[in-house]
Amino acid sequence: GGGGENYWFFFYIKVYEESGWEVEAEPNDSQSEAMELTTEWDSNEWGDVGSAGGWGVMDYEGDEDWFFVDVRQDHYLSLFGSADGMGSLMDGQVEIYDSNGDLVDSSQDGIDDDDFPDIKNIGPLDAGNYSIRVSAENDGEGATHYYRFTTYVTNYTVAE
Repeated sequence: GGGGENYWFFFYIKVYEESGWEVEAEPNDSQSEAMELTTEWDSNEWGDVGSAGGWGVMDYEGDEDWFFVDVRQDHYLSLFGSADGMGSLMDGQVEIYDSNGDLVDSSQDGIDDDDFPDIKNIGPLDAGNYSIRVSAENDGEGATHYYRFTTYVTNYTVAE
């Protein structure tokens, strides 16, 4: 087109502080190095609900990020996440382990359109710390492979 006064563009830069999700702190590459997510408790018309959020990046090929949340006796654990809905290239995998290191539940990309799986209503559970392992199905790495998720610990089941 050759340029000129009829050829122009503009862009917006948005800078803000993200809240509600704790950014992963390395090393958190194994269950023994899992990062604690602080659960904030509240009550609603259905009962007690605690929520905590994690944010991370697949820093290198084969990276896995571990977090843990505290679950109260006879409560349910649910996890809802996002990846490509925020522009990430990551296809996520999630596994949840109990305090004995036993796999409780897992899910991988394909459950919804966002390429980060949700897990609902695990429980009722015994009290203790439950570990969350996040990894990338396609072994993607770098700044373009990020995710965030929120956990909910409730004394009732979350609607399907």
